[in-house]
Amino acid sequence: MLARQVFNDYRDLVTLVVHGLEALLMSLLIGFLYYGAEGQGLSVQDTVALLYMIGALTPFAVVLDVIAKCHSERAMLYHELEDGMYSVTPYFFAKILGELPEHCAFTLVYGVPIYWLAGLNSAPDRFLLNLLLVWLMVYCSRCMALFVSAALPTLQTSSFMGNALFTVFYLTGGFVISLENMWLVASWFSYISFVRWGFEGMLQVVEMMKMNQYPLYSCYLVLIAVALIFILLYYLSLRFIKQKSNQDW
Repeated sequence: MLARQVFNDYRDLVTLVVHGLEALLMSLLIGFLYYGAEGQGLSVQDTVALLYMIGALTPFAVVLDVIAKCHSERAMLYHELEDGMYSVTPYFFAKILGELPEHCAFTLVYGVPIYWLAGLNSAPDRFLLNLLLVWLMVYCSRCMALFVSAALPTLQTSSFMGNALFTVFYLTGGFVISLENMWLVASWFSYISFVRWGFEGMLQVVEMMKMNQYPLYSCYLVLIAVALIFILLYYLSLRFIKQKSNQDW
């Protein structure tokens, strides 16, 4: 099942290459925007803005790509589940594990050039910690997209919900408005916003700045927890919601 999932994911090489080039282009565009400031160093304001862009721009694009891909597979998935070719659990694990190589490659293509072009903290451990945060943020957005694509019946509704959820997480991330000035409900959402925890982690890793009292390791733990919650919701959606597509198959 895993081998089949990997084959299905990578048989469309053109789409994979296009997604890789999109990530690379975005990384180079942002990186070269800040390139040359390494000599005198980026201001605090510029660094904060850069880190927030790193954590917010590409995860948003991943949401739309994953939703579109899942809905293109949904009709076949429904018929094969109904015919008893396999059950939900093997498909779920094959889907989660089969997409990891693509996710890792995507994160490297996006996260490495932008970091060094912008002249951020050159210590190897800081670079690796930052790359891990980017990996987790993008993975959270991927897991969220898997969940909404399985929970909602159409591409349009899934895209709308994915956009809405990401926008909420984006706005409660601590950059658009400070965490201290958020009203009560927005502050609740900030606690589950992977954009917020990734942003705070990158601030601590790159510039040793903090938005609140939480230590660095808590940022990683929350990001892992958010990803696991979305993975669990994805599994429950596959198991209890018929994956019947509104498209002809």
